[in-house]
Amino acid sequence: MKAQELRAKVKASHINDVCRYIIAVTLIFSGFVKTIDPWGTALMLEEYFSAFGWEGLKPAAMVLGIWLCAAELMMGCMLFFAVRLRLITLFCVITMTIFTGLTLWLAIAEPIADCGCFGNALKMTNWQSFAKNAVIWPMSVLLWWSELDRRFFPFTKLEGLLIVLFASMAGLLGVWCYRHLPLIDFLPFKEGVNIVEEMSSEPESEEIVTTLIYKDLQTGKNHEFALTDTTWYDTTRWEYVDTKIEGVDSNNIDISVRDFAVFDASGDVTEELLYAEGTTRLVVILDLDDLNKPKVMERLRKMVEEADMVGDNLVCVTASLLASSPYYVAIGSREIRCYNMDATTLKAMLRAKVGTVTLHDGVIIDKRTMYDF
Repeated sequence: MKAQELRAKVKASHINDVCRYIIAVTLIFSGFVKTIDPWGTALMLEEYFSAFGWEGLKPAAMVLGIWLCAAELMMGCMLFFAVRLRLITLFCVITMTIFTGLTLWLAIAEPIADCGCFGNALKMTNWQSFAKNAVIWPMSVLLWWSELDRRFFPFTKLEGLLIVLFASMAGLLGVWCYRHLPLIDFLPFKEGVNIVEEMSSEPESEEIVTTLIYKDLQTGKNHEFALTDTTWYDTTRWEYVDTKIEGVDSNNIDISVRDFAVFDASGDVTEELLYAEGTTRLVVILDLDDLNKPKVMERLRKMVEEADMVGDNLVCVTASLLASSPYYVAIGSREIRCYNMDATTLKAMLRAKVGTVTLHDGVIIDKRTMYDF
């Protein structure tokens, strides 16, 4: 039987359409959940760059993340609406071939625990990710083969319009979520979460001991530090690995919520903040050097004025080294007490370099980036 006749039979059975819709929905879901969380995607890419030894690419992680996820979302939309199928199915085969091989390597070598295929929306082991790709890859090959009788070019006006629409929609969505917050928050620190209740299953009879685990970039070995040990502040030498908390049932508490710890060299003030009367705004400034930027300081000044009007308490939290204890930062007319939080926890709590997380009775009632002040 000739290939053309076989293709005709495949199309008549609609097997190619079934494959097309399965792949399209997978790509749209995968691209969407990562596009709306560009900060999380950038962190995922940084893990990949570390695993491959491509440290020099880390500064480009955000731009690459938005571009790659927008391209994935665009490809899924083109498949779903059957736009220029011969061209897009070829890209699909190339993409699936690369990522099937990548996930197989990740499953065997395990340089990172999660490939991040579906961002924070759906966690999968590396073997599960490979199995998913191993199923989709032959579908993509069959789909590409079934469309070989179509033309590559030229595009029709409608196809050109749809491609521009899909590309613009995906790209603008990523940029909007970068400047503001994810449209859907898949992380534990979403609005409405009661941190106190999430931690209420901690055993009262045991002492809670928090230990930070950092890797020495000079020797490659892991070291454990107490919260008040400022040695790990030197980010040129120490890289965050994990947080270990003794006296907690990790099966009942999400590890990210469990890692909520606010401290400085004088001690831990987590409970003091969670049980504080009234409303407390945690002013998140990932790197205190950003305070030297006029636009950042101007937006923070407006936020401080608003907080003063409604009587909110203000506390600054940062991953930067604090030169003294107590340490204050001057914003507008206020001197705001500054504490440390682990950088990974800060990034999970707020997908922005600068912003606020507002607490009331231990409940997160509001989250904003500085662009929303």
